Amino acid sequence: MERILKHADGVDAASVNIGTHRLAVTGTLGLDAMAQALSKGGFDLGTRTTRLHGLEAAAADALRAEDGVREVTPVEDALEVLHVDAPEVLERLREHLGATGSAETEADPEAARRAAETRDWRLRVLLAAPSALYLMLASMTTWLPVQARDSLAQLVVALPVQFVVGWPFLIGAVAALRRKSADMNVLVALGTLSAFLYSAWLTLTGAAAEGMPVYFDTSAMIVLLVALGRWLESRARTATGNAVTRLAQLEPETALLLEPGAAEARSVPLRRVLLGDRLLVKPGATVPTDGDVVAGESAVDESMLTGESVPVAKQAGAAVTGGTTNGTGSLEIVVTAVGSQTTLRRIVDWVAKAQSGKAPVARLADRVAAVFVPIVLGIALLTFLGWVVFAGDAQAGLIAAVAVLLIACPCALGLATPTAIVVGTGRAARRGILLKGGEVLERAAAVRTVVFDKTGTLTRGEPEIVDVVVLDGERDDVLRHVAAVERRSEHPLAAAVVRAAPPAGELPVEDFRSVPGRGA
Repeated sequence: MERILKHADGVDAASVNIGTHRLAVTGTLGLDAMAQALSKGGFDLGTRTTRLHGLEAAAADALRAEDGVREVTPVEDALEVLHVDAPEVLERLREHLGATGSAETEADPEAARRAAETRDWRLRVLLAAPSALYLMLASMTTWLPVQARDSLAQLVVALPVQFVVGWPFLIGAVAALRRKSADMNVLVALGTLSAFLYSAWLTLTGAAAEGMPVYFDTSAMIVLLVALGRWLESRARTATGNAVTRLAQLEPETALLLEPGAAEARSVPLRRVLLGDRLLVKPGATVPTDGDVVAGESAVDESMLTGESVPVAKQAGAAVTGGTTNGTGSLEIVVTAVGSQTTLRRIVDWVAKAQSGKAPVARLADRVAAVFVPIVLGIALLTFLGWVVFAGDAQAGLIAAVAVLLIACPCALGLATPTAIVVGTGRAARRGILLKGGEVLERAAAVRTVVFDKTGTLTRGEPEIVDVVVLDGERDDVLRHVAAVERRSEHPLAAAVVRAAPPAGELPVEDFRSVPGRGA
C-alpha cells in the first residue's frame, strides 16, 4: 500500500501501520483518487455511515459531490451518507447542516470491524483444530483404524482446511502477486499448497497406497498455526485499539449554554460551543470543555488527567479541563478552548499518533520484510534445484523446498513490531500513561531508574483510613457516629471513613448540610 501511494501523483509521504490498519498520507491527492489508486492493488479505504438530520432531499447532490462520499440515501427524515472514514470528510458533511440540523455517525466502525475479524479468525481456528489433530495422528501413529489412516480419507479432511480455513491466505497471496510484490501470505500459500497438492497427486495416482508418504498433516497444521497467530494478533488489537475510543468518550456530546437574558441554560451540541461562551456545569456532570470558572464553588475529580484521587477545589478564577468530573457544587465557566485545541482532544490525538507511528525498529522491520520473502523463495528454489542436479531426486527436492517455505511462512517479522507498539501504547493509555510515539516506547526498554516528583502518582487511587486516635469513648462507637454523618457526603475522604466504620446499624442523622469548601 505504501509503495502504491508513494508512486502516486500528489503524495509527498505515506505510512501504513499494520497493527492498527491505519493509513497516514501527506500531500494533495484527494480521497477518491487515493481510493482509485489503491483499488488497483486490491486495497480500499475504510468507510463510515453518517445520518444528517434537517436536510432536504435536494441536498443529496451537493453531498455526493464531496470528495470521499460514496453513497447518499434518503432515510425517513434524514440523509444517510456512506463516506470514507476520515475526520475531514465528517467535518465537511457537518458544514452542510443548518442551525437546526444535526449529525449522527457511527461511534467506531473500526471497533466493529476489529471485533468481526477476531470472531472470524477464532471460528477458523476452531474449525481447523480437530482436522489438524486427526491428520497428525493419522500420519504419525497407528492408534487409528486402517481406514481412518487411508490417504483418501486424509485428503477429504484436509481439503476444507486448505481452501476454507486457509482462504484468506490464498486471497492475500493473489492480491500480493497482482501488486508484483511478495508478503507472508505468499509464503503461507506456496508452502501449504505445495504440500497439499503434492500429497493429493500421490493419493489420486495411487502412489500413496504403495507406501509413498503424504503431507496433509503438514499443510493443515501450518494453516492452523498461522490462523492461530492471526487470531491472537487480532485479539490484541481489539483489546488495545479501543483505548483512543474510551478516551474520546470522556467528552460529553452536549453542553449547557448560558445565554444573556435567558432564564435557564439551554442544551446544545458540544460542536456548536464557541470560545467565550458561558456554560453551566451541574453537580456530578462531566466538564464539557476547557474553561475558567467565573461563578460557583465545587471540587472537580481530575484523576483522568493527573492521576490524583482527591478532587481539586475550584472557585472563581480556577481553570477546569474537559472530560473531568464535577463534584457536588455548580460551576459556571467561560470556554477557553474548543475542538482539537482542548486538552482531552490533544491527549486522544497523542495516543492515536503513538499507535499509528513507527518506531525505528519498526522501520527496520519494514525494510527486512520487503526482501525477506523473495530471499526465502530463492532459497527454496535453490534447494529444489540442488536435489535435482546433485542427487537426481526431484521428489526429495520438492519435499526439501516445501520444508524451507513452511519453516519461513509463520514468520511474523512484518507484524510483531507494529502489534507490539499498539499493545504497549494501548495498555499504557488504559493505565493513565501517555506515550507520544513508538520511539519513546522503544527507549523506555532501557530505563532502569524512575524518579517521581510527587506521592499522588504512587497511591492506590482512593483514600484509606490508616489510624484512629480516640480521645474519649470506644473506637468503633466513634467511627459509627462519624460514618453516620459522612454517609450523606460525596467527598472521597467521607467515603474512606464509611469504609473504615464497623458494619453496624446506621445511626439517625438530622439537619445534614454540606458547605462547599468547608465540609459537613
